[in-house]
Amino acid sequence: MAQRYILRARRILTPLEEISDGLVAVSDGVIQFVGTASSIESPVDAQWIDCGDGTIVPGFIDVHIHGSGGDSVMDGASAVARVAAFITAFGVTSWLPTLTPRETITEMSEIIRENLDGAQRVLRGAEVLGLHLEGPFLSPKRPGAIRSEWFRPPSVAEAGALLEAGSGHIRLMTLAPELPAGLDLVRYLVAQKVVASIGHSDATHAEALAAVEFGLSHATHTFNAMRGFQHRDPGVVGAVLVTDAINCELIADGVHVDPLAMRLLIRTKGEHRVLLITDAVAPAGLGNGSFEFDGRPIEVRDGRATLADGTIAGSVATFDGNLRRIVRECGLPLRAAVVMATLTPARAIGVADRKGYLAGGRDADLVVLDRDLTVSLTMVRGEIVYNRLEG
Repeated sequence: MAQRYILRARRILTPLEEISDGLVAVSDGVIQFVGTASSIESPVDAQWIDCGDGTIVPGFIDVHIHGSGGDSVMDGASAVARVAAFITAFGVTSWLPTLTPRETITEMSEIIRENLDGAQRVLRGAEVLGLHLEGPFLSPKRPGAIRSEWFRPPSVAEAGALLEAGSGHIRLMTLAPELPAGLDLVRYLVAQKVVASIGHSDATHAEALAAVEFGLSHATHTFNAMRGFQHRDPGVVGAVLVTDAINCELIADGVHVDPLAMRLLIRTKGEHRVLLITDAVAPAGLGNGSFEFDGRPIEVRDGRATLADGTIAGSVATFDGNLRRIVRECGLPLRAAVVMATLTPARAIGVADRKGYLAGGRDADLVVLDRDLTVSLTMVRGEIVYNRLEG
């Protein structure tokens, strides 16, 4: 018989409503009940878990992550499995392994297939919901830490080859729509039910809005590697801020975006349009040291990863750390921050029918946070994959 659990906590954030002294009942990997403790009796075959004064929230969804714990998803199957296990300690229950471009479409296709194989091997860890391709159709004017020599002009044919390699599992693609044929690529991706995201882009405000008209609905690591806001040149950031149709990724690690800019974005867009991401690279969670990023050395010091020239090389933050920072440095209510970590990313990539919200019939993905907003327990589809409560 499948394990059944009943978790009791001081508070539950579904996250759209708050339940005091609440229970979540789980069976066969699915939530059976969410409500107050007085409204359910314990079945004899259920294991009760007392979460004390903790808060139960939906599992976190990271749609932009390159690696963690010393592994990069570009290294394939075994690396994907290790990352999936590692990030559960920080509350991530589902994710999109994010791939950066390599020299040829053929090589990228092979890496995609290897990652999908890795997703199939993940038996105990955060669930892989698909892939995020950050490129290769990006602007060399805004490379960030990605090698610009790997960038390619937008091509529907080449994008089709990548999607074919992904066998329907590519959910999100970052591109620069202002490049020649960029709008054709946006239209093609949307027709293929792939979320088109603007990123590593030098688009003007007008060019970004044109892409929205073709179906673009997402912004990759907002503020970073995109044309910023100037009062006579609003750029990509200006388009993102004023367009309701765009969901905005935010790296809330305190390195990529100043807290004031984070507050501006959240105040302008609201928690239902801003989604937390880590953009984590392999050294995330390992502390200070010397590491490698795409074949180049990087240094990690005090939460900042940089190339030799000082360019920020992805993030080394953890998801729960970003959540805490949003609450503490931006003054955001925990409920709103949890929306940004759960329901908003679920909606952005089309899985909100089963992820991102605690309710009967949905996947039993949940996290218990202690009073310091540190993860105490993580459950993926009804399986406890991380548990500090027992310690």
